[in-house]
Amino acid sequence: MKLFRKFRKPKAIPSYGEPIAPTVVIQYRELTDAIAAMAEVFSDSMTATQVGPSFCCGEADKIARVLALAGHADAATRWLDGHSLVDEPGDLHFVEDEGPFSRDHVMTRAEIAEYVQDVIAA
Repeated sequence: MKLFRKFRKPKAIPSYGEPIAPTVVIQYRELTDAIAAMAEVFSDSMTATQVGPSFCCGEADKIARVLALAGHADAATRWLDGHSLVDEPGDLHFVEDEGPFSRDHVMTRAEIAEYVQDVIAA
C-alpha cells in the first residue's frame, strides 16, 4: 500500500513558519469500496444477529444510516433486522400498540425497511 500518496505533506505558513497539519486525501472510489465492504460485513446474517443486539439502538441506527446513505439500504435493513431481535418495550425498534387488542412487537422486516427509507429521506 502506498500510504505516501494518501497524505499531503505539510506546508509552511509564510507568516508563522509553522507547518500545517497533514490533510488526509481519500479517493471517492476507495471510500465507496470501503463502505461496500463494511455493508457486506454488517449485513451478514451471522454478524447482524450475533453482534447487532449488543449495540444500543442509537448505535445500530448510526451504522444503518451510513449504510443507507451510501446506497446500501438492503444492508441497513438486514443490520437493523438482526439488531432488533432482542428489543423489548421501550427500545427504539419495538412497536408498542395501545388498546385492549395490543399487538406489541419488534419491528417486522417491512417496518424496518420503511424505517430505513425514512433515514434516507431525512
